[in-house]
Amino acid sequence: MTRPANQLPGIIGGVVTGLAVAWLSLMAVSYASGHMMQRLVRLRNDGSTLLWAVLIVVIAVVVGLLMSIRPIGAGVMVGAGLLWSGVGLALQVLPIRLAFDLSKLFEFPGRPRFRSSIVWDGSILFLGALVLVLGLRRLVQDARRTAPGVQDTFPTGQPGLYPQHSTFPQPGAHPQPGTFPQPGNPQQGPYPQQGTYPPAGNYPQH
Repeated sequence: MTRPANQLPGIIGGVVTGLAVAWLSLMAVSYASGHMMQRLVRLRNDGSTLLWAVLIVVIAVVVGLLMSIRPIGAGVMVGAGLLWSGVGLALQVLPIRLAFDLSKLFEFPGRPRFRSSIVWDGSILFLGALVLVLGLRRLVQDARRTAPGVQDTFPTGQPGLYPQHSTFPQPGAHPQPGTFPQPGNPQQGPYPQQGTYPPAGNYPQH
């Protein structure tokens, strides 16, 4: 099914936006989750991780709002899903040295390193595959919805559904000649017409 040409810029822009947003969000979430892991390392509950938890929630809200925008939302989901699932899969199949170098692309330069587990334990692979499938499904639904000649119609002419031909005039429509009984014309229907009754005295005797 071909997609209208006027929607292609929105899809392409959405995919590019999704790739950029996925990269930046993965950097920020990896950095924040690395700080949050220090709570387990130090075995101390001092409330210092609350700020990083709020940051992760804010990032999720921003990414979710971008995905909800109809012109580019499907493209954003596809782009983000491609990057997240691609990175998550690459870190599992590449040699450990190459995977380690790849993980450096999602770290803030000049900042202390706090290794995040989301890029190594398969979490980002699961999230990326899920978002990618949902984005592709949304693209297909949008294509069907905007395809030329596709209209929402009700089934007609089937038992138990709407009748194929309605015998009642539509609102605002004028009745066509012959649809109502005219004076002097017998009414068509299952009832006997005028003058068809047996004449008086011809009824069967009991």
